[in-house]
Amino acid sequence: MKVAVSRRPLICCMLLLVVVYFTGLNCIYNQTGLLRYGESDDCSLFTKGDCVQCDCDEPQASDLESPTRTTQRSGGPKGVIVHDSAAENERQWQPCQTEEKGEGKIHWRDEKPVLVYEQDGKTKNRTWSTSLAMVTESYNLMGVKQAFRRPWSQNKENLHRFRRHITNCCDAQKGMILTKENGVMEYDYDFPKFIDNELKLRLSEQFYDTFPQKSPIPEKRYGRCAVVGNGGILEGSRCGKEIDSYDFVFRMNLPPLGKKPTYDRNVGVKVNLTSTTTAMIRKYKTVLQEPEMLDKFLNETSMFRGLLVIKRPFDYVVALQKKLEKNSTQLKIVYQNPVHYLDVSWFWSKQGLPGVISTGLYQVTNAIMLCDEVTLYGFWPFPIDERGAKVGFHYHAAPIFIGPAAGTESAYDMGREFMMLRKLHTMGVVRVVLDRCEE
Repeated sequence: MKVAVSRRPLICCMLLLVVVYFTGLNCIYNQTGLLRYGESDDCSLFTKGDCVQCDCDEPQASDLESPTRTTQRSGGPKGVIVHDSAAENERQWQPCQTEEKGEGKIHWRDEKPVLVYEQDGKTKNRTWSTSLAMVTESYNLMGVKQAFRRPWSQNKENLHRFRRHITNCCDAQKGMILTKENGVMEYDYDFPKFIDNELKLRLSEQFYDTFPQKSPIPEKRYGRCAVVGNGGILEGSRCGKEIDSYDFVFRMNLPPLGKKPTYDRNVGVKVNLTSTTTAMIRKYKTVLQEPEMLDKFLNETSMFRGLLVIKRPFDYVVALQKKLEKNSTQLKIVYQNPVHYLDVSWFWSKQGLPGVISTGLYQVTNAIMLCDEVTLYGFWPFPIDERGAKVGFHYHAAPIFIGPAAGTESAYDMGREFMMLRKLHTMGVVRVVLDRCEE
């Protein structure tokens, strides 16, 4: 009897410790599926919430002013006055989030990033280990995926608020393409290091003369838009017909179009704007010495239509540009404005993304500004799905261009970027498609 009495306080203490332990786990594991210590982002896209309580009051009009970073240029092609400023009061948008509960099992964070999944009814985990180092956090993939299983509908209020917020700093219609109106001759343009080893470009008259006078992007927004990434999640998706039904289609890095029936079935062939890295276009750099490279370029881009946005002008790119114009093709080369790209990266850095952003997130951001409705395909940064099945980096055979700074602070974190896209999906700003499409 005495023994039983002496154990009662011990049992109570143990129960108390268990309660405290699981309360601590609740703070470590947030409902977005991301495993991290002592913080949760359930409350807001742009602010760190409290793991105990989400108090998301509807933001007032005064709270919706975007962080301002303006780059004003004047003087035309012969002179330049540059003014680059950041607002002293950088208010950040704080939209409310719907509660997400019961998304997957709790898993303690390992020394290295861990991916948690479910296979044969059992919860398993795999250590994320890759030289690319594009995912720096641990994720419960079952929890991550669950948000995309709910019925989706566009939230016009959130969309308009976000569009206004990003347009205030980074107007895509006016700024994303280098033109004679926004470009400045003899000005040193900065480029993120991991995109190109040459950090600056001084616009010469030769390059400046190749720019359009005004932005080729119309002021009136496009209707329904698809932004198509190259992720392996598109394999077997049969989304091609659905993608081709959109009014305007963004693609990245010159993916193979019309090359294989399986590709066409999964990703479609329609394209209106393609953004490509310098690395993808560099294979044509001998065109000035080997004229036959012009024909190779025309052949390999024959399925592309609309704008081909190249990161920066080079002599050989100008030669390709003139060849397209001479042949009166439906493809036109233009150049991405590095000032606009860095402004958009700066905007997302204020929301917690390190370094510069990927081409995918950049084009998604532009699409939100340029389109009435945006749907994403081919965005999944993990090597496995929530059931442990392998997912390729690309849906097609292609080199992986991450750059010399991959794994450092200057390289983008695709896992964290994807969680931002997931937030935009749950807010009704964009729709993310991860499953097979209905044929």
